[in-house]
Amino acid sequence: RRKIELDLMISNYMLNAYIVGSKWTHTLQLFRVIAQAAVEFDSISVNAAIRACDAAGEWEMALQILSEMPRSQVESNTMTLNAAMSACEKAGKWETALQLCNGILVQGMIELDTVSYNAAISACEKGSKWDKAMELLEVISQSKMKSTVVSFSAAITSCGKGGEWERALQLLKVMAQGHVQCSTITFNAAISACEKTGLWENALWLCSAMAWSELEHNSVTCSAVISTCEKAREWEKALDVFHMMVECHIQLNMITCSAAISACEKGGEWEKALHLLGLTEQSMMELETVCCNAAMSACEKGYEWEHVLQLLSAMSRRNIESTRITLSAAISACEKCGEWKRALQLLNGMAQEEVERSTISYNSAISACEKGRAWSNALDTLSVMAQNKIKSNTITCNAAIGACEKS
Repeated sequence: RRKIELDLMISNYMLNAYIVGSKWTHTLQLFRVIAQAAVEFDSISVNAAIRACDAAGEWEMALQILSEMPRSQVESNTMTLNAAMSACEKAGKWETALQLCNGILVQGMIELDTVSYNAAISACEKGSKWDKAMELLEVISQSKMKSTVVSFSAAITSCGKGGEWERALQLLKVMAQGHVQCSTITFNAAISACEKTGLWENALWLCSAMAWSELEHNSVTCSAVISTCEKAREWEKALDVFHMMVECHIQLNMITCSAAISACEKGGEWEKALHLLGLTEQSMMELETVCCNAAMSACEKGYEWEHVLQLLSAMSRRNIESTRITLSAAISACEKCGEWKRALQLLNGMAQEEVERSTISYNSAISACEKGRAWSNALDTLSVMAQNKIKSNTITCNAAIGACEKS
């Protein structure tokens, strides 16, 4: 009996040593070895194994260990259940997490705590089940437990994903009334809820409220606010936030820069878009297609075809991938300025680079030929379009007819 207890003690010591060292794979391997050696488990061994499953993303193994506990005469406890629920939450298995929360997949009555409900709410958030998250938050409020910043943040994020921005902002008020300290994550979740519906004034107010609460803005905060302003075509507000990031030395990222450039594009501010593209490069970030596309689209709308071609050339030199959006914007820029030869060169270049050509690409090229009175080239392009089985539309036909009329 003493040998068994000694073996168990040594096993538990080794399991926890691996846990402390974040050696999750080693923990699970050791647990399997112990199981094969028929060493009796206790709650410490099982908790260590399920915690390892949680960290390693092995939610199915966590459930298997949990189901085998009654057979091994090891009682489940709150810590065991929380680790299993957390594993399911990280894997996006919200239904399984709720079943664990409701006691369906475990034997015996296990007392739930705030951590249990937080894991269930987070699982619902990942599953975009805002209504379930709200129900769980209500259960906490009606019990002796206290909702934490984690509970509210997950519920607010869930509401944001479900387009329930009013509920998200209401939860923020409930936190203030209940004297629950907000965090940067909480505010970010609320701002993201506003971002999805373009509520730029709410997003800016929340951004200001963070400063009043002495909470630091981070890249996530600013990206969400800039994106909100971009969707609402409030390019000046977007740039204000962008410049605040630079002044406060907040780390820029590609999402932030793309949103700011896109805001300038929607506002017809091509010069500012190019300036931001330069700042992006100065920030030691490698330019990506999405940033270049936004700047190119801004130049295209501003009839700056030469700048568009310069950007396209720069993308090629730096091995930045040109997409259908990239080349279509370039063709459109040439079309607006009557540069039909360049438009046709770009259209042919799409085929050579194996970039899929669309009706929009062909329409822009044919329209460029129309403006350049190149009727034969317009008809040739229309013929190639038919050969490639790309559908024409009213714009295509009108452009081709217009080219013939002007000849």
